[in-house]
Amino acid sequence: MSTVTIARAGNIAIVTVDNPPVNALSQAVRQGLWDAVATLDAEAEVTAVVLHCAGRTFIAGADVREFGKVPEPPHLPDLVARIEGAAKPWVAAIHGAALGGGLEVALGCRFRVAGTGASLGLPEVNLGIIPGASGTVRTPRLTGLPAAVALVTSGKPVRAEKALTLGLIDAVIEGDLLEGAIAFAEKALAKPLPQPVSARVITPEDDAFWDGQRVAVTKAAKGNNARCARWTRSALHPRTTLQRPWHSSAKPSSRCAARIRRRLCGQYSLPNAPRPVPHIWGCQTRRHPLGRGDRRRHDGRRHCRGFARCGPAGCADRA
Repeated sequence: MSTVTIARAGNIAIVTVDNPPVNALSQAVRQGLWDAVATLDAEAEVTAVVLHCAGRTFIAGADVREFGKVPEPPHLPDLVARIEGAAKPWVAAIHGAALGGGLEVALGCRFRVAGTGASLGLPEVNLGIIPGASGTVRTPRLTGLPAAVALVTSGKPVRAEKALTLGLIDAVIEGDLLEGAIAFAEKALAKPLPQPVSARVITPEDDAFWDGQRVAVTKAAKGNNARCARWTRSALHPRTTLQRPWHSSAKPSSRCAARIRRRLCGQYSLPNAPRPVPHIWGCQTRRHPLGRGDRRRHDGRRHCRGFARCGPAGCADRA
């Protein structure tokens, strides 16, 4: 059974993601959405697309079954950019939770509507990582910098009503969400379309704002390594991402997220190990619970070059 299907309601196409239990962004889902863009762009009678999810929630994030594996294309940042660049405007119809990559997919749509009980957020920081598919650079273009920094650094989701106030979504739908999203799309087509999120301008903040945010994030993360305040500050620094033009901010943001994931990719547990084994970039710094202070060296090399290539048997980057 396909995880992504296409239906029609007049001139409005309905793309439905059905990947139980939480519609995670598996490779099959990413490929299905990638192909749906091409299919619907080629159909002249389609004027808009509604992205809808079956089950109890919108896309609730990445597929945990793919963690620790080599990522397979299409990659999420490319998919988000492809949806945003589609010839037909996409409307994300959000129910349940749109978290992490799910929210980033919604940010790639031209419009976002949500049911009354929906929640939206970027919780990656609670896992020790940051949004890696343009969440850090698209969010401030909708909400402004103060709200975006709060969303990214706290990891706390917001309810639909709050998201509407922030500008993260365009409407809250009462009643049937899919019918409301179709009606919203038809109404939106009667007006000039807004700019894609990536084309919108961020209102800059002064140095005092950033200094205050650095202090606040560091204080909130004190004693909580998973909050990784330093990396989050790095991702949100105005000279690296948020206040730079889109073409020079999206890629550095994704690279920063990938670098953090590489540094944490070795946090696996060996059999009977009481806690995750820290793998801090280089194999020489990976400590194993095989004995106090035991360290495995990597054929005389100092660093691992690969991502998700190391396992309990040692580093796979031996060539």
